[in-house]
Amino acid sequence: PEKHAAQLRYALLEYDRWGARAKVDRLLQQHPALASGSSEISGSNSSMSSGSLDLKSILQAAATLSEEVVFEKLIEKLLLLSIENAGAQNAWLLMNRKEGLCVEACSAMANEFTCEIAPVPLEQVDDIAHSMVRKVRQTAEAVILDDARHDPVYGHDPQLKNAQARSVLCMPILSKGQVSAILYMDNRSA
Repeated sequence: PEKHAAQLRYALLEYDRWGARAKVDRLLQQHPALASGSSEISGSNSSMSSGSLDLKSILQAAATLSEEVVFEKLIEKLLLLSIENAGAQNAWLLMNRKEGLCVEACSAMANEFTCEIAPVPLEQVDDIAHSMVRKVRQTAEAVILDDARHDPVYGHDPQLKNAQARSVLCMPILSKGQVSAILYMDNRSA
């Protein structure tokens, strides 16, 4: 029960940090103890702040990634850690190439989080919002959608509708101040 409570609190904090308000509300509705702060959920051993979770995530990622020397394995671990720490169901890593943006790797819950590594031009991928990816590439700023279906900017994006994503995080990965890659994650559950 204590481990379950800690995992629920962790999920709640991560969804809240990600901006997935609908998911946070649903968790609070299903587990009222999360909102009331009862000892079942918020005991001193299982209570963590969002900042400590971020630090924990960074340390875990750094330790895991430093062990990898094979690029493909490094990318796979990066995607899986991103999915785990963000509470996402799917993740794509896009990189700049001479011919434009390409999806270098993807991992999806539907495929048991196996990581597929093969460069595919963005135009050939229907599961991610192209307009959002282009905006992040242009502005070098993250886009976070709590309820993608009702978003005034991206709610009518054909790829977003096709993917049936509920919440989305699309963020730049910078190198020397320039966008070198983009991490795109979504969650399709209510």
